[in-house]
Amino acid sequence: MKKSRRIFQIIVFCVALCVTVNSTISTATRDVQQSDIAEKAKSLRPNVLVDQSHDFLFVVLHVGFFLKYNDFLGTLSSATLNRDLYRNCDVVVTHQGWSDVPYTDSQIGDLKAFVEGGGGLVLIGSGNDAAGVLKRKNLSFETWSMNSLAAAFGFEFQSQKGHLPLRVKDHAMTSEFYSLITRDKNPTAGVVKIPAEAAALVTDSAGSAVIAVRDFGKGRIVVISDYRFCQTIDDSSNARFFIQLFEWAGEHSQKRFQFAGKNPQKIFPGIELHKGWDYETANRPNLQPNWDEQGSDFIWPEKQIQKESIVFQYSEALESHVRFLIEQYPVMYQTIFDMLRCEPYDRVIIQALPTGGGGYHWTKQNVVAIGCLTDSNRVLGVMGHEMVHAWGLPTPRNFSHGWTTFTDDYIARKLQLYPKSEIEKNWNTEVEKVRNIDPYLDSLDITEKTADPVRQRLLDKKVGWLLKVLYDDYGMGAFITLIRLCRNDPSVPRASTSPDEPTLSLDDFIYYLSKAVHRDLYPWFKKYGATVHPRAIKIEN
Repeated sequence: MKKSRRIFQIIVFCVALCVTVNSTISTATRDVQQSDIAEKAKSLRPNVLVDQSHDFLFVVLHVGFFLKYNDFLGTLSSATLNRDLYRNCDVVVTHQGWSDVPYTDSQIGDLKAFVEGGGGLVLIGSGNDAAGVLKRKNLSFETWSMNSLAAAFGFEFQSQKGHLPLRVKDHAMTSEFYSLITRDKNPTAGVVKIPAEAAALVTDSAGSAVIAVRDFGKGRIVVISDYRFCQTIDDSSNARFFIQLFEWAGEHSQKRFQFAGKNPQKIFPGIELHKGWDYETANRPNLQPNWDEQGSDFIWPEKQIQKESIVFQYSEALESHVRFLIEQYPVMYQTIFDMLRCEPYDRVIIQALPTGGGGYHWTKQNVVAIGCLTDSNRVLGVMGHEMVHAWGLPTPRNFSHGWTTFTDDYIARKLQLYPKSEIEKNWNTEVEKVRNIDPYLDSLDITEKTADPVRQRLLDKKVGWLLKVLYDDYGMGAFITLIRLCRNDPSVPRASTSPDEPTLSLDDFIYYLSKAVHRDLYPWFKKYGATVHPRAIKIEN
């Protein structure tokens, strides 16, 4: 009995010892983990939310890609700005210039509290652009909503342009930085009126602030007077400046410590994030955005309406505009269907964009995004252009916008968006721009690859002209047959904007088009500036 009691005591002692040791190890491990997380957090760059619900500009869109390329946690958000979106962020970026979507009192109050608590806020406003937009709407510049937000921090964007050249002042943000480079040789310099507590980082030649900073509560403010400074954000000089800008703005925020050991996808509870590519393993040749390989997490608009198989997405401020898109979609769909005699390659999602023009098509989700803050005919023109992309047309990648140049003209005529004489004049003006550098339309090679947007536009117009000539000779039936031939051939890849996915070559495109019109078109395309290598297959006449 005594022996059993002794054995029991030994067992109890061993169990207690194990519990004590495990507890000590667990505590030490947890301390090490917490220490590792804290160290990791120190090396992390700030978590930045780029608000796109008040304006959508491709130039500022590049900021989101830039953030991820440079190891920030970057999120592009098209949802209505609210505290749930950025309560776990270090820095919020918001911008406006071509839109009059209001910053509400509650949004301004929430952002003010966010900065006072240690957050960073970057305001990008284009006062000169906004003045022009408001004037066209018979509104006064004094009503511009961005200045309501800026005023909460003591700033005021001005409507006039600054005077070049620009001058950079010494600051932690401008170390080893000498000049801001833009795509334009003579960039527009906006001007900002700043409070006594603020400091001008960049001034125009007259000494007016162009970029300014201010401590506010526990946080910091950066004010940038013109979105064009983001045009070449990936240039080495600009990149250094913007990296230092975001790090400086988020320096006093401690929120990154909360998530250093967690998946950054979880930082926006209740908000759907659409994960893009793994930026850590991706190639980074440049910052041109590619919607099939997003360089940033993306939050879609929070509201949606489904009409049959079509989903319409929009933020709260665009509700009245999305009604117009819903009304006009059947008309535009029927126009394109009558033109191409086929359906889109996948279900279409329509997004309303808070901008005065332009849009985009994202192939992977078949999203058609339409700038809706302008006159109805221009909205319809953008709608038709982007919806044509959604049909997944069998064209080479370098023909994509050339095709829509042709179909834009077709849709404008079909729906009588503008007087016929105006459509003809606009078309001829664009063709003349091409003829200025390619008089006989035979020397500008349509297979050329260029990063120059002006030259690319010329190439697009030339391709559009070629397709229109073919249309005038053979009718839309030739293109309908082309689409059917390609869609019925399983070896033909679907139209895509992804550089990693196959797409129809120009040689194959000419081959199928030749089959559609029962004529060898290789010599014709070669005559007008195409480096082609004809298939060794007889085209039946």
